[in-house]
Amino acid sequence: MKRILTTLFSVAVAAIAVSAQTVTAVTTAAGTLKSVLTTAPDKVATLIVKGPVDAGDLEFINTKMTSLESLDLKAATIEAYYGAGHDINGIQRYDANYVPEMIFAGLKAKTLTLPTTEKLRIGEAAFVGAALTTVTIPANVGMVGDGAFAGCPALTSVVVKTNTGLGTDIFANCTSLTKADISALTEVPMRMFDGCTMLSDVIVNPNYTAISSAAFRGCKALKSFDFVSTLTSLQTSAFECSGLQKVDMTACQNLFAIGKYAFANCNDLTEAMFADNIVNILDGALFNCDKLTKIQLPAGISGISTAMLSNTHIAGKLELPKMLMSIGDYALTGCSVSELDIPASVFYLGDEAMSDMSELKRIDVSKHISIPSIGADVWSGVDQSGVKLIVADDMYGEFKTAEQWKEFDIEMVSGTDDIASETADVSVKGRFEGTDLHIVAAGVLINRVELYDVSGALLTAVDTSENEIVIPTADYSTRVYVVNVLLANGNRAAVKIMR
Repeated sequence: MKRILTTLFSVAVAAIAVSAQTVTAVTTAAGTLKSVLTTAPDKVATLIVKGPVDAGDLEFINTKMTSLESLDLKAATIEAYYGAGHDINGIQRYDANYVPEMIFAGLKAKTLTLPTTEKLRIGEAAFVGAALTTVTIPANVGMVGDGAFAGCPALTSVVVKTNTGLGTDIFANCTSLTKADISALTEVPMRMFDGCTMLSDVIVNPNYTAISSAAFRGCKALKSFDFVSTLTSLQTSAFECSGLQKVDMTACQNLFAIGKYAFANCNDLTEAMFADNIVNILDGALFNCDKLTKIQLPAGISGISTAMLSNTHIAGKLELPKMLMSIGDYALTGCSVSELDIPASVFYLGDEAMSDMSELKRIDVSKHISIPSIGADVWSGVDQSGVKLIVADDMYGEFKTAEQWKEFDIEMVSGTDDIASETADVSVKGRFEGTDLHIVAAGVLINRVELYDVSGALLTAVDTSENEIVIPTADYSTRVYVVNVLLANGNRAAVKIMR
């Protein structure tokens, strides 16, 4: 009687499982999944696989289980496969512990549990376009191929626990994704969340070091982001077209450059602040941030790059770093600045650098001992007659007759010296003895001297550890030089001098 009751109970349990369309498939050999199923494949809603499978089994799951809602491969192992496939050659070979490329493309399941085998690898576009709503990539995963989970339209939450072998575009264009936990990552891969328009909550590693190109491009719902002191690399278009409202990078003491278009077209961005150690903000970094009204530029940058602040609404007086050496093409085009002091260290203004600055009322070049080299149509669209140009008294005649300068309302003030420096207590002087240029620093050693012509071309660079350095210039035809002096105390000075 006991045996009969046990049998009846087992049958009842099996009936419940079938009616619930939940199937646990136990395999003893790869390639046998189909044969161990007790339910029609198109009736399975939840599949739990235990035992060895191969690429053939995985393709069977994706193509035949059209009603699948949950796939649990936690207890499965993926063995090597060699045989018929869907590629143009008809034969495919896959290694063990590998989820092949595109094998689960368009998968119907909403939930997924990956195998726990060590060094599991996920191929390119393995789950592209899947119906998954949540994804956890466990720590045992040793590789995630390009676009592995890209274009999953229902995906709302992801957790990435591995920091190994991450490809590009992993979650690109997952347009319903709202939350991402990437706290295991020290580097955010290229285009990882590109086009994830609803992403608003990102949990990062407190010690991450790099954000790769276009990592968060198009993340319009992303209003804030933590920029940490360990960051060393921020690459091209990292946050372009994102929803950032404020960029505060003052803590980024190990970051020295910001990539092209890093924050371009961030239409909700109102404020941007940068650490003084940043020496290079590349082309278009803040281009077309049309709500940007406040900016703190790093003291260490040598130039305003091409289109860097074009079409922003920075109002009032723009504080330029006093060691600035150039203002690039279209750098401030369409900017709302009304007042501008151009430091004496600036020796070049690029094409249309300040075009269409309709609010401009005052420019101060009174510290200049020579007229900066200038590109084409620098002031195009500016009513120069309504702009006061402040010049040194001994430069009045030159500015009054110089092309692109003479149209301003020019006003004289007492002249200044030819030295600009980061600190008031640093004295750096330049003088010519014949064709030899002498650079002397009082009270501090010089680490490096860079010699430029007025077009911005580097003529020579010399490393030293002296208070004075002599640079021969007989081989150079130019008469006006810009000298960038890097001092041992970490400061910098610029000397503009005529031979």
